[in-house]
Amino acid sequence: MASHVFHEIYIHLNWHTKNDQPLLSAQIESEVHGFLQQRCRYNKGVYFHEIGGTETHVHLAIDIEPFVSISDLVGDLKGACSFEINKQKGFKALEW
Repeated sequence: MASHVFHEIYIHLNWHTKNDQPLLSAQIESEVHGFLQQRCRYNKGVYFHEIGGTETHVHLAIDIEPFVSISDLVGDLKGACSFEINKQKGFKALEW
């Protein structure tokens, strides 16, 4: 008997800047959003839908394959994003 598996795993992620500081100014926000969108496309089994937020937090809508570890994915997105933004700026511009 053939086994058919159907899955739809949609996730709305939300995380804040460290101490809810307004670190995501207009310029940094667009860089952060662009980086996170590209990073989602880089990760196998992750499909980007939308991103938004305010000066203090990010909202990210994605769907994932069942093999994707949510905690590993969030760690990768947050870590890579803050590392890259801070490297580009030359100072600690972003902390989660």
